[in-house]
Amino acid sequence: DLRGLSLAYNPVTKSPVVSYLSFAWTSTIYSDGLIWVRAQSSSGSWTTAQSINPRPVTQFYGGARPAVLPDGTILVAYGQGDPRGDASLWLVQSSDLGRTWGAPTPIGRSGSIYDLDVDPDGGLHLLISEGAVFNGTARYGYRAAGSDIWEWSSPIAGSQYTGELALITVGGLTRRVVVLAAGTPAHD
Repeated sequence: DLRGLSLAYNPVTKSPVVSYLSFAWTSTIYSDGLIWVRAQSSSGSWTTAQSINPRPVTQFYGGARPAVLPDGTILVAYGQGDPRGDASLWLVQSSDLGRTWGAPTPIGRSGSIYDLDVDPDGGLHLLISEGAVFNGTARYGYRAAGSDIWEWSSPIAGSQYTGELALITVGGLTRRVVVLAAGTPAHD
């Protein structure tokens, strides 16, 4: 059973990166799962799927979103554990088209990953949900290129189940647009 299929574009190879969660079905519940990532090279061949999380996630996993830095480094932000309780958020990266992965680093928040994007300078933009799955509070995070420190917005109040983040660059100025499933757009 596949869940959480997400895509990103690699500007170096001009090809897609795919992440997905795989569950093995049992008669009563889903067993723990692993998040897998595959990338396509510039020649069109796909890398072998690699699991990026050292500890399995649960049925109500905290999402997984890939993004690619301007130099081709693949990043995946993911939630591990049950977002209704103890779900920690992590970031993992590969600099060789997904053939090998570094150790996951904590993002310093818990909840679910909605979306991850990279600006032209390599800054990371992350949209998450904190709290219960159907009654969470969205929050936007930014990490500048070369930094390990995340800066977080005030909570975006309201109940939402999912959200999307878009970066729009016009005339050298990057703007972010956040759209939540509740239908409330937030932008700056």
